[in-house]
Amino acid sequence: MPTPAHELDTSKSIIYGSVNVIPPTAGYTQQERMHRIDAYTGRVVAHIQHIENGSDAERNISFQQTRPFLEPAGYFSGGLLAAGYDPHEKISVTFHSYVGMGKPKEETNKEVRTYFAWEIAAGALAHDQVSRGGPLNFQDMHINPQDKNKLHELDSLGSQLQGHWENEIAAPMRDASGQLAKRSGKADAYVLRGILQSLHDDNSSNKHLTPAARAAIVRTLEEDGNAVIPNIYGYPLEGYAFIPYINYHGDYDHRPNKGLMIDLKNGSAREIHGDDDFASWAKNNQAQLVSRFNARDRQGGHDAHWVGAGYVLDALIQDNHSTFPGRKGPFTDQAVPVRETFNYTQSRDSDYYLKFGDLKNGIAPHYQAINAKNARWTDQTEVFGASQQSWKAAKEFWGNTFGYLPIVGNVGNIVFGVHDGLYGKTADDRVAGNAAAVISSLQLAHEIAPIGLEAGLGEAVLTPGAPSAKPYNWRFSQDTSDLELVRTPKALSESDTNPVANHSAPQVNPLRPSHAGMISEHAIPDGEQLIEKAAHNQKGIYQLKNTATGEDHWFIRYTDGTGVPGVYEIKSNFKPSNDYVQIIDRSGKIVLTVHSAGDGNWVRNAANGGVRWPWQRSPSPTPSENLTPHFSDLFADVDQQAVARADRFDQFMKVDETKPYAVSTRGYEENGVVKRKLNIGWEAPREKFEMLPSERAAPSPLSETNYSEHFLTDLNRNNYTVIKSSKGGDIELPLDAVGKTPEATRLNRLKQFEKAIPDAELRSRISEVAHQGSVFPAHWELLQSMKDGYGVTASNASYFIEYDPTRNEARVKVVTTWFVSDVSDHVPKVIPDLEATTVRTFTIGENNDVSGALYTIDDYAPTHLEVSIPDDLPQ
Repeated sequence: MPTPAHELDTSKSIIYGSVNVIPPTAGYTQQERMHRIDAYTGRVVAHIQHIENGSDAERNISFQQTRPFLEPAGYFSGGLLAAGYDPHEKISVTFHSYVGMGKPKEETNKEVRTYFAWEIAAGALAHDQVSRGGPLNFQDMHINPQDKNKLHELDSLGSQLQGHWENEIAAPMRDASGQLAKRSGKADAYVLRGILQSLHDDNSSNKHLTPAARAAIVRTLEEDGNAVIPNIYGYPLEGYAFIPYINYHGDYDHRPNKGLMIDLKNGSAREIHGDDDFASWAKNNQAQLVSRFNARDRQGGHDAHWVGAGYVLDALIQDNHSTFPGRKGPFTDQAVPVRETFNYTQSRDSDYYLKFGDLKNGIAPHYQAINAKNARWTDQTEVFGASQQSWKAAKEFWGNTFGYLPIVGNVGNIVFGVHDGLYGKTADDRVAGNAAAVISSLQLAHEIAPIGLEAGLGEAVLTPGAPSAKPYNWRFSQDTSDLELVRTPKALSESDTNPVANHSAPQVNPLRPSHAGMISEHAIPDGEQLIEKAAHNQKGIYQLKNTATGEDHWFIRYTDGTGVPGVYEIKSNFKPSNDYVQIIDRSGKIVLTVHSAGDGNWVRNAANGGVRWPWQRSPSPTPSENLTPHFSDLFADVDQQAVARADRFDQFMKVDETKPYAVSTRGYEENGVVKRKLNIGWEAPREKFEMLPSERAAPSPLSETNYSEHFLTDLNRNNYTVIKSSKGGDIELPLDAVGKTPEATRLNRLKQFEKAIPDAELRSRISEVAHQGSVFPAHWELLQSMKDGYGVTASNASYFIEYDPTRNEARVKVVTTWFVSDVSDHVPKVIPDLEATTVRTFTIGENNDVSGALYTIDDYAPTHLEVSIPDDLPQ
């Protein structure tokens, strides 16, 4: 079995027994499904038993890779996937309540509950089943006839999974002093160290952190500073860490509310600048935070001091008007403003003290205790059912299991087509719920790298399944101010995408650092004699023609990781300007990408230390051949269906090799069917923003404020929304008033605008860019990207004005959707299934020059473009 190269490969191998999945089939008998579930549960146990092998760091990695299956959503979903079921298939059941004398007569309540297949397997429906009742009150449950057989099958499979779950998973996880619980605490502390080390070492992320945050990271890593497990009103947040700017030693009169918030499971970090800033961050992460509370704490209800954690979180996000009872003295209470419940230090119950400790030995036991307690309550509220339906939000659970919402396709793989649209992450770049295992591996690489270099070993040899640092980096989100761990797009598709045949000899896996580049088995026999008289260029590429077919073949000399020089055939679609070629085997499959060293030699790594994005190349010193690059090439890392479908981009668009294109996929639902969109995005060339005289604000009879005439015209025909920052969170104020006449509508919307943004001069500056004239750079860029005979037309423009009154600044986002047309004929024809979206962002802030205007528009107004086509999920 190939060593896992993607963070999800371990999950695939546990579920299916192989990274290269054996396709499930709808034709399985129930007995075959039972057999596959038994095999799956055996693999989970085997992985658990393997956790405590190797070094302590390797044990932490093994635990994180197995962790999704130590939680109900992951365990039961994995079992159903192994049996060929979609764990998120929805089945609805209707519950009725009646009253009557001796028999049901009048219906008093009707409720439709929708269950996911994995919930049924976990016993939720069995738990919710009602007895008939009587003699005065009656209950009934209606199941659609077409669902009854499937429910019976799921119930039967679920009973089998439940037995394994209780004996093999739940019992050891509930043991607070047991081996699994101890390892969970150590593993969380190790992930925290890995994130801090990665942020410390990554220059691109460092620049987005304040000096206080950078100092706190150094203190925690190098000076035994303390980390905090954040809480809300004493309720701890599982899988989070808080690194306060000022070291916290347990002084409960000094609540740490400023520092770096870290999500261990999803691999993200964000600075918190106080209680109000925490409320803003919590609003964007509310569903995730609710899922991290202990299930008992979510329910609350013990006494006045035991309100539900979710209720406190709601109140904290809403505003700071609410208060909750808190300790004033040993026997007295006081009213605590809700926003002061963040990292609350005054709890009387020791379980709800603010937990803290250093990375060496201090914080791990606290994570251990929280994890064991959460495992106990999670088991009680998710397995065998819970009558409350609120916990059935897929978003809250899949973020904590595989990190994606899985759809089962005919290939038997997990198709990650549905992503969390709130954060704009796609299945291609999102690490999400698998971040802990990835970061642990990167930390291990960091720890052993100096040892390898000192010993002259070159690259460090990682544990099987541990990714190298190269495929991951930290990305800063301008919208949320989060730093997120994401996969770095790979330039080319390597052999890891295809199954490898078994051989009797030990198999070389090029994905492992110790094996990478060992490809001598693919060298051409008697290669030197073959190319002895062949023509070649200055880069050392040799050309030979097959006299029988007339087909050209290309070869290079290359010394692989064994140190043995050889001659290898390369793929024929190279370009001399690329500075890289792809070595292929006898079947034509790509084996390795190598780069020109500039002297006729070829090396595995590019001179700049990494594989270059295909469109970021140095100019070719010689004229290029007529080998046109294609957009479809960029989807090689997605799947072959995407490559084939992406050919549609090439039908209408021109490739500009100077642009750093980014590809992604995005899931969506259409008529109940989950599909995806293939996207190509890029930035328009950076140009200084210059305003036309006609765009400048001028006196208007409609108001005492000067406005751009273009803005006043578009106010009636486009969508405008003001998004106003406040202590309680962002407030959306659509400018949607209407009047009896167009002029009255314009006047009413202008009044809304002036009420939302009281500053007259700031409104004037906004009006100078919030109009259709700002769309022109996007229109021009799209036109330049289309092939001859095709044009683009705007279908809708919307304006989002983000206003921050505390900072006296605004950002205007001009969001435009476009359709593409064939304009070669007299009557343009719209191209179906091809759409474009552009976003241009203007920043308006206070002017530092006291002699000038109060506000200025930033010279740089970037335009982002994205073209999309729909596609079915791979089958």
